[in-house]
Amino acid sequence: MILQLLLRPSHWRHAITSLALCMAAASHASDTLKTPGAGMPSDIVGTWEVVGIHVDTGATRTLHYRPDDFRLNGRIFHFSHEAIASNTPERQDCPSPGIAASIPVAGLIESSMAGRATPPANPTAEDYQLQLPADPGASAITVKCKGKLWGFGLGREDGIHGAWLLPLPGERLAVRWHDETILELKRVPENARPIPSFDCTRTSVESERAICHSIPLAKLDVSVAKSYAAATRELQEAKLQNSLTVLKAEQRAWLLKRNRCKSDAACLENAMSLRLEAIDRMQRED
Repeated sequence: MILQLLLRPSHWRHAITSLALCMAAASHASDTLKTPGAGMPSDIVGTWEVVGIHVDTGATRTLHYRPDDFRLNGRIFHFSHEAIASNTPERQDCPSPGIAASIPVAGLIESSMAGRATPPANPTAEDYQLQLPADPGASAITVKCKGKLWGFGLGREDGIHGAWLLPLPGERLAVRWHDETILELKRVPENARPIPSFDCTRTSVESERAICHSIPLAKLDVSVAKSYAAATRELQEAKLQNSLTVLKAEQRAWLLKRNRCKSDAACLENAMSLRLEAIDRMQRED
């Protein structure tokens, strides 16, 4: 009986028509999400963590950020229909975000990232060691904040301006960021718990207890710990004992200063951000 129904032309025509309508509706919904003037796409809304920092490996000048820079790794972005906010050093927040433009992924890097002083003039996704979506129909979006372009100072003079967002394979998100940097973000699960560099069950220090109750602060704490460990290792390998002694003394002094913040989240964030900058500065000088 079922087979007879399926073989009837009228049922086939109805099924094909229904399928076509569903596909058209899905396509329209997808297009609407990326239409200029629309709100933030729902697949971007949520909390994301910086897990990768991509820079032009063929750059002809010294860049502010390095690949997987500890000053950016672990920073948090929050995207909602009301605002875009982050605890990055640049603090490029965005009230009332809406889509400014949709940009095809083909040629995105070449047309938006700054050029070089010597050929080849334009960097590519390979230069950024970034895997772009294989779908030729994929696109990035730029964002307006109350009518003003988000990251308006970014971009090529003769190309695409502003920060852009691009969904990547593997549930990742690329964000065009400051000083020719592309951030790779991973979504933070709703049930995620803060995991700092120390054991929260054994600490009695007020500042550390505050860090144990905050994902952004815990991520910053991990970045400071990793940055300090990397700097220590570099100085040991280079046999720079005097610099190593200074690094350790400064770290001890900084911990005392951080602890004076007690449970003040803004104070703790500022203290850890400044420590990351100080360690990076020491590494560049040595």
